[in-house]
Amino acid sequence: MTKVEQPRAAIASLILAVGVLALCQEPIRGDTLHVKGDTNINLATPTQVNGATTSLFVRNSGGGGERHTFLQIDLSTLPTGVPVSQGSLRVYVSAVADPGPIEIHPVLGPWDEASLSAANAPPIGPSVGSAIVSIADQGDFLTVDITPLVQGWLDGSISNFGIALVPSATDPVRITLDSKETTLTSNGPEVEVTPVGPEGPTGPSGPQGPQGEPGLQGPAGATGPQGPQGEPGPAATVAMFTAVQTAAAGGGPPPQNPGGSIPGLNVTVDVPAVAPPATIHAYVMADGDWVQSPGTLLHVEFRILQDGAPVRVLQARSSSSQGRLRSQSNAGNIWSLHCLSGPLAPGPHNFEVQVNFLAGNSGFVIGGTVNERPSRLTVLLMRQ
Repeated sequence: MTKVEQPRAAIASLILAVGVLALCQEPIRGDTLHVKGDTNINLATPTQVNGATTSLFVRNSGGGGERHTFLQIDLSTLPTGVPVSQGSLRVYVSAVADPGPIEIHPVLGPWDEASLSAANAPPIGPSVGSAIVSIADQGDFLTVDITPLVQGWLDGSISNFGIALVPSATDPVRITLDSKETTLTSNGPEVEVTPVGPEGPTGPSGPQGPQGEPGLQGPAGATGPQGPQGEPGPAATVAMFTAVQTAAAGGGPPPQNPGGSIPGLNVTVDVPAVAPPATIHAYVMADGDWVQSPGTLLHVEFRILQDGAPVRVLQARSSSSQGRLRSQSNAGNIWSLHCLSGPLAPGPHNFEVQVNFLAGNSGFVIGGTVNERPSRLTVLLMRQ
């Protein structure tokens, strides 16, 4: 056998050994756990039983009462003694009337889908997972990680009485899910689990390759001259100007519908000159209380203007007749809007925040203790 044939034979032996080991091991595959019971309860009709329906409901808005969904998970198809690295609840969202958050809770007592109602429902434990359901989820599967709960079921630290899907206590939501009785689509609830497989044996070591010859070391290059020290640059932040105003309760006289405006705030800043290529930009932040009008539909536009021209515009519309909205999600009962301007020429610049009411309002009533006007406008000048 030649020197060239010896490494080839060793490599062929290694590939054969690895292949034999792979064939001798039983693969560990993911498992799908189906539900053996699913139903929903109606808090407005405590004795109503819904175990045979083809739809499951989770909602706290709209007519028909608040609904909670209960699912019983069948663990009998899992191999005995195999730990699980991942467990995910998967449900099919057939309709989204009001997008919003839902929570996953363990059920703490036995129940039967043929008799479960709000009057005899067992208690539920603390939330073990949550999900935000959007309009885009309609007609698709929604997946929620519940790995710690599945692991607790399997090791016996948590009793498997199933899970409950309930609406958030603070935000409206109204969704419909397929049940196991939905035979046309077969999209009933499931739990996908990934078992942890045993570690395989160590394969044989391959032959060591020949040592390569070291390359030639190149000559060291000459040291270049040291450059002159540059002048220190200015601080990144040049100045900050803040306008703060607290609106009185009621926010002033009601605006016309549509086309009315709530009085805004404005501030003028004097932009200093800087040497090119540096530029000055303004970071503008505005906020205010919730825009609220009970019993009506609202269509509102929040605007930030620079020297009379809009540089940030955001429209918001209430999703129901509750008449309450804000420009974006924030902690607390406030709306906020912010933007970064383009390069500013030296000299005075005026910034203003406005709240305008657009076509589509069904009416407007100023709340007695709710301020709709902007309450603060902040302008921060930055050097870039």
